[in-house]
Amino acid sequence: PTDEIKRQAEAALCALNRRRHLENHFWIKDKNSQVRQMKPLKRGQLMLVTLLRYCREVWKIPARILVYKSRQIGMSTVIEADLYLEVMKRGLNGLVVAHDLSTAQRIHEILKRFHDHYDLPKPEIERSNKKELKFKGNEGYIEVITANKIHAARGRTIHIGHISELAFYTEGAEVMASLFQAVPDTPESTVIIETTPN
Repeated sequence: PTDEIKRQAEAALCALNRRRHLENHFWIKDKNSQVRQMKPLKRGQLMLVTLLRYCREVWKIPARILVYKSRQIGMSTVIEADLYLEVMKRGLNGLVVAHDLSTAQRIHEILKRFHDHYDLPKPEIERSNKKELKFKGNEGYIEVITANKIHAARGRTIHIGHISELAFYTEGAEVMASLFQAVPDTPESTVIIETTPN
């Protein structure tokens, strides 16, 4: 088979298997500053991927997940990878809320790295800056903001949201109220709150 047929076959397999997709086509920068494939997924990452699949495909319910985690287990990374795929493939609106500016910038770098190294068919980037990633010809986008900018979500529809390090927000209740007003209560919607203890 030609390389293009192989790519199409791999894309079809990945559409059926999110673990295969993440492990073989998403690249991370590890603790040793090496850029490598995101494999193998860690136990906690696999649990989250499985739970998301059940919410979306089996139970067909809105995914509302709280991840209480220790540091450096790659949970934020796998959440961003899932968000990237959902926005790219389905044209959803994604929002990532970080507790501070440096974390927001790091998350944007993770998303940009995913796109730069992704080797299956993908749309071109229409817009990429420190707070947004938008694909060309795709109605969806990923916006990365800090917790003190959460009011920017008011009046919009957010299909998939990632609240990063909630325990470190100064106005956590207000942030959550603003986000949930923007997220529809439909089976396609996802909100993942992840935090280390504080």
